Amino acid sequence: MKKYFFIVILFLIAVNYSYAFQKATNVESIAFENNKCIIKGNGYMFYRTFTLDRDDSKIVAIDILGIKSYNPDIPSLILAKDSDAVNLITLALHKDKNIGLRVAFKTKKNAQYQIDRNNNTITVVFNEDSAQQANKENPKPQPLSQETTQTSLNTPKDNNISASNESVSAKNTIESISAGALKDKTQISIITAKKPIYEVKNENGNILVTVKDVGPSKPTISNTSKLVENITTSIEKNDYNIKILTNNAHIDAISSTDKSIFVILSPIQSVENLNIVSKEEKTGFVGKKISFDVRDADLQDVLRVIAAAANLNVMIGDSVKGKITMRLMNIPWDEALDLVAKQQGLVVQKQGNVLLINSASEAAKLTKEQLEALTMQQNLERKNDAVAKIIKLNYIDPDYAKNIIDSLVYNKQKESIGFVVADKTNNSIICYDTKQNIQKIENIVKAIDVKKREIEISAKIVIVNKGYERDLGIQWGGNYAQKAFGQNSYMAIGGATLPLAVNAPTTASSGGINTSGFSVNNAFANSNYVVNTPAANQFGNLSLMVGNVMANYNLDLKLSLAEINNYSKTLSSPKIITLDNQEATVESGQEIPYTTITTTGTQSTSFKDAVLSLKVTPHITNNGDVIMKLDIKKDSPGGTAPNGEIIINKNTVTSTVIVKNGQTIAIGGVYETTTSKSEQGIPFLKSIPLLGWLFKSQQITKPESELYIFITPKIL
Repeated sequence: MKKYFFIVILFLIAVNYSYAFQKATNVESIAFENNKCIIKGNGYMFYRTFTLDRDDSKIVAIDILGIKSYNPDIPSLILAKDSDAVNLITLALHKDKNIGLRVAFKTKKNAQYQIDRNNNTITVVFNEDSAQQANKENPKPQPLSQETTQTSLNTPKDNNISASNESVSAKNTIESISAGALKDKTQISIITAKKPIYEVKNENGNILVTVKDVGPSKPTISNTSKLVENITTSIEKNDYNIKILTNNAHIDAISSTDKSIFVILSPIQSVENLNIVSKEEKTGFVGKKISFDVRDADLQDVLRVIAAAANLNVMIGDSVKGKITMRLMNIPWDEALDLVAKQQGLVVQKQGNVLLINSASEAAKLTKEQLEALTMQQNLERKNDAVAKIIKLNYIDPDYAKNIIDSLVYNKQKESIGFVVADKTNNSIICYDTKQNIQKIENIVKAIDVKKREIEISAKIVIVNKGYERDLGIQWGGNYAQKAFGQNSYMAIGGATLPLAVNAPTTASSGGINTSGFSVNNAFANSNYVVNTPAANQFGNLSLMVGNVMANYNLDLKLSLAEINNYSKTLSSPKIITLDNQEATVESGQEIPYTTITTTGTQSTSFKDAVLSLKVTPHITNNGDVIMKLDIKKDSPGGTAPNGEIIINKNTVTSTVIVKNGQTIAIGGVYETTTSKSEQGIPFLKSIPLLGWLFKSQQITKPESELYIFITPKIL
């Protein structure tokens, strides 16, 4: 019996120790709904609570002891939706491992709560009842040390909120910054590599978060909230500043964990600048609701009543007069003021807690007078502070500098006291103005008075002339002389010249007749052609002559052949150096004189230019390319016109090109060829196939001309 009793005792002890080892170390889930929060862990959860009172809220904190981690799917900030007691829930692992996880509830001032624990579950129920309800099972909250009672949730009461955490040996880094919407609020999340030491400030609606001891960081920044307009970052020494530009928002809550900072923003529901006439129709008015039912009421009295309802001071101008009848029931005061102002043509302005009300015309007049007075005051101050200064120029013209300064600083202002004088003699400008404007002028001069870069422009103009000419001609003819019909009768055949003549008589008895036979005179020669169509250019001839020794007949045939090939190349290389955006011209050639005769018979000498010229305006782009406006001419004499004037052969190229530095580009070219064929001969006979070559000559010419222009810019 004792043996069994001892076994039961050991079993109970084992169960007890086993249950003790099931102490929770991780929180698995947190759910909040209908003022009830359920926290579940992976074992039995031990906890303790404490509260912190604020001016308009209360912090209820629950420390779940021994918790080392919680489910990463649980957000560190939870907005309590549809709750009349709780606004916000934050989670953070405490730096003291014995404390574990701290769950902080931001509640309303009069909210009550009750905590129940059931093994691995803690249930917290909130309500707004004024009666104090206490849970008997809940131990009375124990006072904690200052270190223990530090909560991660702070409701900002002042503009400066700071959090000091444990110091770290290595510098922290910022990994990401994001702004996202949470219901009608916005959560700013700053993720760090280590536990942050930070400070939060509210500067005129802009939030400044300073994270201490931060090294080089390149965080990813995202913004999906309409309440946040922009997020900028900067580094000062070891402080990483995050500036959040908001759209009329204020800090609602701040919290942090081991590697994150959270700032909750809420929109400000107030009217800051009220100018009712100039604004468009508004749909959302936020003022206290009032009611009016008046007839023929004085307009100024109605405006005073509206200002009193808004708890604002009011100043009404003398131009606001008249009666008004209206019935407005249960509408915001700012909407009522908007309607009255529109109906009566008024301008309402808000300065601090004072409403300034004037008629539209009076408001415009006052605004104009204020601007004129301000302008006069500024001009008077500028006259008193005006000084003169001479600014030396290095590379630009004084007139150019004056035009730039007049456009940028004075912009044709009639009432401006300042002016600039161009001093071309000393290449300077004289300025008379305030020190601030003179400083602006000096900055402008410093920006524009810079040394321009030089560019060398090289051009190559190549002219190639080719010529081909072929001539083919024929000459043939002969002479024949024979005595016939006795001693004194003759028969002669020849070319264009009489082939035969009779010598003078040798004796008186002969009667002038040569009885010794025929004598051939000089006309009976080899050049007495029947067909005479030689080649125009005779560089080669083939001749054939047939005759007898008595020289009473001969046959002469002569073929003339010529073929000419000519080639010439002219290379012109003008080169010029100029400044960026400055036009430059280089020209070389001759003036050709010629004589002309007027209608009265007077002779005069004139000249025509036949020159090679290069005109260029270069510009260097930011990426090092060169833009060039080019005008290239290559003229040469070409002959004389019937009236005596000189014919000029012109070759011109005008273009704008973009070329890389040192690159050569062909900007133009002309190719010209002419083929001509001419024949000379005896009509009809020259057209006979094959035999026609005995009666004609032929000339074929084919001249060719080529022009190429190359440009090479080089930045010096």
